[in-house]
Amino acid sequence: MQDTQLPPRSGYRQGLSQPSLKISLALECPPAVPISTIDNWLENAFAINLVPRPLPDFLASTAREAEVAGLAWRIMQLGAALLQVVRVPVFDVGQILAMRSQGIGSSAWHLELALPRIDYVQDEHYALAYQYAAKAIRWLSGRAYTPANAESLLTNLNKQFVERVNPQIYGGESTIPVMLAAWRKNIEFRHLGRGTYLLGQGARQLRIDRGAIQFDSAIGARITHNKWRSANLARQAGLPAPTHMTASTEEAALASAHQLGWPVVIKPLDRDRGEGVTVDIHSDQQLVEAFKKAAALSASVLVERQVPGVCHRVLVAQGKVCVAAKRLPKSVKGDGRQTVRALVDLANATEQAKPPWSRLKPFPLDEMALACLAAAGFSPDSIAPEGAMLPLRPIQTSDWGGVVEIVTDTLHPDNAALALKSARIFGLAVAGIDMISVDITRPWHENGAIINEVNFSPLLTDRQDGARIGPLLDEWLPGGGYIPVEAVMGGESAMAEGLLIRDDYASRGIRCWLTNHLETVSDGGEQSAVASLGLYGRCMALLLDPQVEALIMVIQTDELLATGLPVRRIDRVHGLPVSADLQAEAHSDRQAVPEWMKAMQKLLLAHAAPGESTVVQRTDSM
Repeated sequence: MQDTQLPPRSGYRQGLSQPSLKISLALECPPAVPISTIDNWLENAFAINLVPRPLPDFLASTAREAEVAGLAWRIMQLGAALLQVVRVPVFDVGQILAMRSQGIGSSAWHLELALPRIDYVQDEHYALAYQYAAKAIRWLSGRAYTPANAESLLTNLNKQFVERVNPQIYGGESTIPVMLAAWRKNIEFRHLGRGTYLLGQGARQLRIDRGAIQFDSAIGARITHNKWRSANLARQAGLPAPTHMTASTEEAALASAHQLGWPVVIKPLDRDRGEGVTVDIHSDQQLVEAFKKAAALSASVLVERQVPGVCHRVLVAQGKVCVAAKRLPKSVKGDGRQTVRALVDLANATEQAKPPWSRLKPFPLDEMALACLAAAGFSPDSIAPEGAMLPLRPIQTSDWGGVVEIVTDTLHPDNAALALKSARIFGLAVAGIDMISVDITRPWHENGAIINEVNFSPLLTDRQDGARIGPLLDEWLPGGGYIPVEAVMGGESAMAEGLLIRDDYASRGIRCWLTNHLETVSDGGEQSAVASLGLYGRCMALLLDPQVEALIMVIQTDELLATGLPVRRIDRVHGLPVSADLQAEAHSDRQAVPEWMKAMQKLLLAHAAPGESTVVQRTDSM
């Protein structure tokens, strides 16, 4: 039986740019913290660009406290980096809230931290990340940064944390690049579970799952998972599609190959990322071997007539070509001085110096690599001309890796139009169109190019194609995905105040909803039943509704002090209590401002929209 209760969802606190949770950290701080050693390690071993600690709620009063805070700040940054490795998009480092020594002269300290939290990620994974970050920094503090020391530390972290946690986290290679781009643009995002994220709010929201967005056709996506169906649809739509036949036995595959003519390609019917694909098949023996490999992955196998050319991935998003990339096989590049063998050794050594989770696939020099080199006219002892590509594999696949060459600027307009039409035919807002062409600068209808595959949920990353994700988010989420959110705080009259504000929005044609902890009012002014408890839950329900164009929160309890705010920023704050001094001045007929209202005022102002928020003082008491 599955638990139907929602997992804990964190709110916004302390002015952090992401929802947060509070944790306690026991820290051993040596008498003299080797900050320069630690920083050198963080930069060279983890590629962490240290963020200066902002002015926090906690201010160090002694040099020793400042030293401990500096150490804790570095642990927090390494912990966040480790979470990113396992696809948990935490980017705000957090906040040091308090610290205390465990005794005079003791090296043991107790810290209270506010750390970014992603919904649906288990608390134990956060604990592990920061525990291993603290252990790693304690270990490296006493050692010089050397390749051997770095390899030892990174290998242990990979085994003890990354390999342990990674299988339990949903997401893909696109998750961190997309969410990082959103965070840098101050776009609010929430995890909806299993790697799906909500960007923006209400009517300005976008749901995205790795490289797929909510505008993609589910039927089109389903078709792309079957290569035969994909080619058939493309062919009917007048797109240049591959010529192939299906086979479930070796005998059928041989008969198909003889009918199509050599060379042929063998591929599983329903796999992607190049899995099980064999190219350049010229004989029965090669075909049988290739068939066995493909049949191990799929019940049905495609025998396809091979066309000349190289695969080019054209990334299409919302009716525009974002990037075109030539996808070359795993290769090294000649420099006119070193042998192929030396270049392979250098490439492997370069990757070995990186953390295990950042390394490219190994550069092989096995039997297959030797055959690929020989076909290109080289051997391991050849000294290739500068810039010559020396292939170690026949094609690019996820298992082998490859080389990407950006060709966006030379993509012929007819080929760009073909890619856009392909995405439209399949109903995909974001698609990776694989085009095999001998020359992408020439029109497809002149050189026999084909649409090899249409890929649903393509990889979105800035690693290969520059800063492309940010402009897409600008287009998908106008105004940063924010809707107007106003807060009214007070007693019984706060609801009436909020209704007046809601009515003003309605008079301007804006679909504005209002809620407090007990009732919700729709954009039409009627009571609306919501199966969520409390102000936080009701607000979250409204923020998920694409009909909500503005939101009024009426705060009449201290609930949000426990949960945090449901939104990152408040555009206008109404009903803040007057100061304690004013309350004391001959206002004996008024009740004192409750402590929770003072704390709520601080929380709201910490998340008030900069330069936009209008704070309206009121004297209404509880």
